[in-house]
Amino acid sequence: MRGFRIIPVVLLVFVSVAPASQVFLEQISLDRLVRSSDMILVVRPLAPFYTAESIKVPGENKREHSRSIPDFTTAACNLEVLRVIRNRLDKNVEGARIAVYPANTGDNLYLHTRYYAEGISKSPLFEKYDSPIEATMLEKEKEFVAFVTWSWKRDDGRTDFEFTAAGSYDRTDVIPAVDEILKKNK
Repeated sequence: MRGFRIIPVVLLVFVSVAPASQVFLEQISLDRLVRSSDMILVVRPLAPFYTAESIKVPGENKREHSRSIPDFTTAACNLEVLRVIRNRLDKNVEGARIAVYPANTGDNLYLHTRYYAEGISKSPLFEKYDSPIEATMLEKEKEFVAFVTWSWKRDDGRTDFEFTAAGSYDRTDVIPAVDEILKKNK
C-alpha cells in the first residue's frame, strides 16, 4: 500500500522538470521552399561534415533554483559552395566554406532560453520539406542543393546560416524545377 503513495510523488516531480513541448512539422512544397529561402546553393560536403557546438546562455535557471542555464547544443553541416542559384542576401559565398545549422536553430535557442529562464514551454510549428535524401546519407552525396536562410550574426562578424526548413536539401536534378519556380515568381 505504501508503494502506491510513492509513485504519484515520483511522477509529479518528473513531469514538473521535464520539458513539455513537442515540435509539430508542417509539410511544405518545393515552390514554398524556394520562395522562403534566402539562398539556394549547390554545395559539397566537407570533412568533418558535422561540427558540434555548445552555446553558452547567460541568465539564471529558474527551473532549477538559481543554477545557470544549461548550454544549448547544436551541430552544423560544413559545406563548400560550388554554385549560387539564388542569393537574396548579397553575400559572396561562391567557393566559400560555410557552416549551415539545422532549421530553426535560432528559434530553438530562444525556446531553450525561455524554458530554463522563465519556465515557459511552447509547442512550435516548424516547416518540413520532403527531401529525397535521407539526413543520415547527406554527407555521402558528392553535391546537393541546399536551401538556406540567414540565421544570426555573431559578435566576430561571421554570419551563420540555417536550413530553411527541416530536410531542405535535394539532389541536383531539382535545379531545373527550381529555375522554373524562380522565373515564375519574378
